[in-house]
Amino acid sequence: MATAFDPRPRRFAEPRQGAVHHVLAAISDLKRLALDHLELATAEAQRAARSFVAIVCAAIVVAVLAFTAWNAVVAAIVLALVDNDVSWTVALIGAAVLHLVAAAGIGWWMSRRVPEMVFSATVRQLRADAGETP
Repeated sequence: MATAFDPRPRRFAEPRQGAVHHVLAAISDLKRLALDHLELATAEAQRAARSFVAIVCAAIVVAVLAFTAWNAVVAAIVLALVDNDVSWTVALIGAAVLHLVAAAGIGWWMSRRVPEMVFSATVRQLRADAGETP
């Protein structure tokens, strides 16, 4: 058995020639290339998934911090009102009403955006391609 340090010359098989050999070699190369691309795509997808999870976790932390800050601002406003001889009940109900008005405004804004979610340009194009009138 020859080793890497064996000084005896090695005999290699004669390379096969011909069109069939070249076609088989090309198919083998294409399979290896496809597998390499699949491996690369898998690695990229895993990297993207890890990044997405990190971003979602950071967004949750930011949301909790923003919520805490907002609660502190509202509490400070309520305490300032109480210091100016407004009853606790009136101050808290006022803060709740303002929050409900803000929530209703944001809900209205969101409902106005729903028609933008239906890919209307794509639907019009598909109907036009099918011969229908928009």
